[in-house]
Amino acid sequence: MFSFPPLLEGDTSTHNWYQDLLDHSDCKGDTARVQEAYESHRAMGYSKSVSMYSSSVKSHAADCRFPRPDKALIRHLERQWNPSGSNNPDVSSQHVNCAVIWARPTRTVLDVLQQIQARAAEYWGTDFYPIPLAHLHLSTLELSHKHPVAHLRAVLDKIGAERLRQITELPGSSGDKRYPCLVRPRIIFDGVAVAVGFVPHAADSWSYHHLRADMQRIAIASGVNINTCYTAATAHVTIGRFVGGADALIERIGREGMVQGWLDLVRTINAELDQEDVMWEVGKEKGLEVQAGYVKFGREREVAEQLGC
Repeated sequence: MFSFPPLLEGDTSTHNWYQDLLDHSDCKGDTARVQEAYESHRAMGYSKSVSMYSSSVKSHAADCRFPRPDKALIRHLERQWNPSGSNNPDVSSQHVNCAVIWARPTRTVLDVLQQIQARAAEYWGTDFYPIPLAHLHLSTLELSHKHPVAHLRAVLDKIGAERLRQITELPGSSGDKRYPCLVRPRIIFDGVAVAVGFVPHAADSWSYHHLRADMQRIAIASGVNINTCYTAATAHVTIGRFVGGADALIERIGREGMVQGWLDLVRTINAELDQEDVMWEVGKEKGLEVQAGYVKFGREREVAEQLGC
């Protein structure tokens, strides 16, 4: 199975990692190999998470216990609940903001995500924070990572409104560039979050990854330096994050029971998803969008910097 190493957070660059994957001698733009790259990355992450949770059963170290509360999310929610609080800094000037291109789930996909989200919430109870449906998104391309908003505005200005329009309107554009499809949803998770990961459709001549490569090509043609948190062969929507350590669940069924129950639920849902024919035509119902600011936990489409058709 073809795999391709992710690009870790680092210096700014005008390099097109997405195109590098397509140009690799074991891929050569073949959409079946593209799908393999996403499948292998997802499988590797899933296997690591299962091992991490399983190993935590016998660990006494606090940093090896899972799930873990997402402290950044807790602070974010506290700011929302008490916007005038004395411990409520203006995050726009902090190095926590990002400029990104998002895609929104279609109605059919949103229904699937909502059902999975509800089952995860039923298992974890109040220790699990379901991301509001209006905030669910797929991060398709990151343009600038961890900067004050003023820096993000400068990056977007350098790319320019016309190039951003071209980027957001790539899906469904003329020629053979139709709406790229994502298929085969499966639950993935780590120590602080739960997501649903998809892979590009192997039957597409112009896949979701080709879309990402073309978007990056347009952006760097402006001369802007791109810096990202983590660039990988992944297409996932985060559906929830942990705000507690599952203490009540552990007290009731034990840590081993908690871990085993969660892994069993994930396997059950993934087996059910394997029997469904879920297809997400990216950008078809709602165009892509440019978002800038503290977007780590999602936000509404209506506050986007720019919307594609």
